[in-house]
Amino acid sequence: MKSFIRFNLRGKILLGFGLVLLILLIIFSVSLTSLLKLGKASDAILKQNYLSIEAMNHMLDSIEQHYRLLYDYSLANRVANLEKMLDEQLRFEEWLLIEKGNFTEKGEALAAKNLEQSYRLYLMNVQSLLQQNNLTAPEKDDLLHLKIRPNLNKVRQYCTQIMQVNQSTMFNSSNTAKLIARKATFSLILIGILGIILAIVFSLSLSSIIVRPLKNMMRALEKIAGGDYTVRIDYQATDELGVVSSEFNHMAKKLSEYHEMNIRSILKEKQINEAILQNMDDGLFLLDTDYHIAIVNLSGARFFNTDPKTCIGKHILEIVRHEVLFDFIKTAAEKGNSPVFTEGQNILINEMASTKQYLQFYLTPVFLQSGELIGVMILLQDITQLKNIDKLKSEFLMIASHELKTPLTSINMSISLLKETAEEKLDDAEKELLQIAVEDTQRLKSLISDLLDISKIEAGKIDLNFENISVESIITKTLHGFKAVAKDKEITITSEIEQNLQVDGDYSKIAWILTNLLSNALRFTPKNGEILIKAIKAGEFAQISVTDNGIGIPYEFQNKVFDKFFQVASPLNTGGTGLGLSISKEIVRAHGGTIWVESEPGKGSTFFFTLHVA
Repeated sequence: MKSFIRFNLRGKILLGFGLVLLILLIIFSVSLTSLLKLGKASDAILKQNYLSIEAMNHMLDSIEQHYRLLYDYSLANRVANLEKMLDEQLRFEEWLLIEKGNFTEKGEALAAKNLEQSYRLYLMNVQSLLQQNNLTAPEKDDLLHLKIRPNLNKVRQYCTQIMQVNQSTMFNSSNTAKLIARKATFSLILIGILGIILAIVFSLSLSSIIVRPLKNMMRALEKIAGGDYTVRIDYQATDELGVVSSEFNHMAKKLSEYHEMNIRSILKEKQINEAILQNMDDGLFLLDTDYHIAIVNLSGARFFNTDPKTCIGKHILEIVRHEVLFDFIKTAAEKGNSPVFTEGQNILINEMASTKQYLQFYLTPVFLQSGELIGVMILLQDITQLKNIDKLKSEFLMIASHELKTPLTSINMSISLLKETAEEKLDDAEKELLQIAVEDTQRLKSLISDLLDISKIEAGKIDLNFENISVESIITKTLHGFKAVAKDKEITITSEIEQNLQVDGDYSKIAWILTNLLSNALRFTPKNGEILIKAIKAGEFAQISVTDNGIGIPYEFQNKVFDKFFQVASPLNTGGTGLGLSISKEIVRAHGGTIWVESEPGKGSTFFFTLHVA
């Protein structure tokens, strides 16, 4: 045993596998011999007798088919059966010829000879029946049963006899094969048991010698995985395991040094990250896949009058009671991408704060490098101050517009009165200045009116009289007012409106939106252009669109066209306040719909807006 221990690991394994291989070779030799014997027995069963049995089966089937065809022909005069009878006759004789060349058993040749004689006699009687065309049906039936049927039965008898002879031989061969298999099984079991016993004894001895140092190594690895870098392996052999043990001890020493050196920098980096996270002004939540809070910073917890320790592990709805936000979180987790919000859709009004607080939220799914989703990150920005500034701006515009409206009305009336009474006393230059003053006051009056409208809408003071409105009716009436302008500009206006489409809304406000969109389309469409108004049902909404083939909107301006006072620079832009689309957007939002634009520069634009179906 000591000499065995001095072997290197490769020698030990080779010696152990050599013994197992020797046992396997013995078992293989015995198995191969037994299988060869079984193969010979099986070959005898298949080659010597199977062909004869197959021939008899085909011959029985053929003679039955032949008799059936003959019977139908005799009673019903089916001439087509004659050709089929000839095919069955040829098939019978073909298999008879195969049987005559395959005599393997005693008595099989005599039975085949009797079979052939009976078959020839059967064919003679069949031919006699076919030649006697003047026989009546009962006479034919008697001939079939008294002469032809007995011959048929003899053919069947001899076929069955030949089959039984071959089946008996196959049965005997099968018993022989079973006896050989039994002996082979007993031999294999005996040799296998002896081999297993020898292999188990030797394997236990070999595995004990090889596995002992490996177990020591596994225990050491477990300790290192647990953070104990002082562990060492005591194995002094010179084989491969001894070399591995030495290298393991060296590795453990290096890991200990690296751990002591690196742990401080890791802790410092973690503290820096935590400090950055906790000192962010924006609130941050990280949810796991079950929507429980895994990480939250101080600002995020303060928004909802709590602290980070209290939040950890709780469901997000326990801290942030906002169903719309939770629906967006679920969508982000299920689809694996950040949701796209329309304007104002990602605003959360926090009633839990001491004063009303507006929080704008953004959602981002978080993935590992492997692509596995680990949760959703929520970023909350406090935009309360921006909301208040926007509110003050709107109030200022409303007050300023209201205060300007009265004196501007007086100025407009004065200029109009002056134009009516003193125009004859003025020269051409003075008349032109007076006309410019009239046009400018009208433009200022229109601007102030638009400012008042948008201020009311933004302040939520717009009055909407909801009713069921026929989309076809409101579009038709709106188009009627543009016929003259379109005719002057040689522009064709057409409409495609889904029948019986009705919406729930304020008639005058929807008409104002259509008027504004049609005015813009006419303004930016050159002569001989085309404008299409289309209305279709899209789920719970009616989608109305105004399409022109005008100059289009540059891509960089398409997300700004709904801003206040924004106008696209163009030779076709003959004026305007830049508030029409902004007012349209607010009216559509007040109806619970959305408005957007799709445009390709040089090829035209399409403005869409949606309203709830009535």
